[in-house]
Amino acid sequence: MVYDAIARDVPVAGSDVGGISDQLAEGRGYLVEPGDVTAWAAVMEEMIKNPAGGIQKSRAARDFAATHWSPDSWAHNLTGAFSKAGVSLTTENSDSSLDVPESGSGTSIV
Repeated sequence: MVYDAIARDVPVAGSDVGGISDQLAEGRGYLVEPGDVTAWAAVMEEMIKNPAGGIQKSRAARDFAATHWSPDSWAHNLTGAFSKAGVSLTTENSDSSLDVPESGSGTSIV
């Protein structure tokens, strides 16, 4: 849901856990400690009283997404991860394939 809100240019508030922390870090959204009802209320009040602050965070999130979460960025990161695992990605005759190392090399794909 965080990605959807960012794509729609909507300010986002979320619990400061897991991937949400990464998605909303560095001013890209409002992060609240899990279970802190008082903090949640304060964030909701801030979003209502200061819509310009929400717009600023939303723009920062969209700018970050455009450079870090683009399809090209995902492809680059995945290719790098496969390469580190010892798998080379090749495309021949427009037919994608994986060149997986021989069994016993310490690398496996599941």
